[in-house]
Amino acid sequence: AVVRDVANRVYTDSSKVRRIDHTGKYFRVAGPHLSEPSLQRTPVIYQAGSSATGRDFAAKHAEAVFVGGSSLENFRDTIEDIHRRGEVAGRPRGSIKTLASAVLIPGRTREAAQKKAQEFERMSSAEGYLAHAGGGSGIDLAAYPPETHISDIQSSAGRDSATTSRYAPGETVGDALREVTRFDRGPFYAVGTGVDIADAIEGWVHRTGIDGFNLRQFISPGTVEDFIEYVVPELQKRGLYRLAYEPALSASDCSVRAPPAFATRTPGHAIEVAPHFSER
Repeated sequence: AVVRDVANRVYTDSSKVRRIDHTGKYFRVAGPHLSEPSLQRTPVIYQAGSSATGRDFAAKHAEAVFVGGSSLENFRDTIEDIHRRGEVAGRPRGSIKTLASAVLIPGRTREAAQKKAQEFERMSSAEGYLAHAGGGSGIDLAAYPPETHISDIQSSAGRDSATTSRYAPGETVGDALREVTRFDRGPFYAVGTGVDIADAIEGWVHRTGIDGFNLRQFISPGTVEDFIEYVVPELQKRGLYRLAYEPALSASDCSVRAPPAFATRTPGHAIEVAPHFSER
């Protein structure tokens, strides 16, 4: 249906645009859809959550998983467990990509990077972090006295083990308030030159088997610009970052998608598109 005829100012052939008219168990869609389908046809499926239920869901459905942990060993074990569960579900090893949040603060020199980190720390807001954390967990820690144990709050709120694991045993609201503005916790933290940070990334990948990182954003667009300027060239020298992006032609060009695994091993592929939607 999409012709993109610039000369005649025609974007779509209206005779090929049809209503979706889907009626299912969970929703109804009349259509037509407001946007053109992607070249991959189906969305890339991400999953987040480290509970046993979440890992089983990821093993069956996900193409990429956001993982959490408190140490490199913890990340390694979680990633290995997800791959093992994937194999049990009939997925080839490597077909599920794993990602984690990383705090990376590069600079032209180590001194410049440290100064930047200190400035980010100065700008941090405990109230802002608590609001963000509360949005994810559903618990407003700021509403409780400092001496309250977080485990007591979570028990009364009926939170699962994945939510509980965010906090150490015996940790209080006061402890969380003191720690919440710190961003130097966790294993994926590096401050320094592009070489320093590339060294850290290479080591993390080797020790955990992780596939990639979600860059923690401090300022926009400065955080990404610094990473591109200082870190990407060093990763490219080591063959750890692509040099160019080719035009996407199929699902195989999606960087996190493993086509053979997705096409034959996940329930998503069992969803058939009506014949008239095969036309573009």
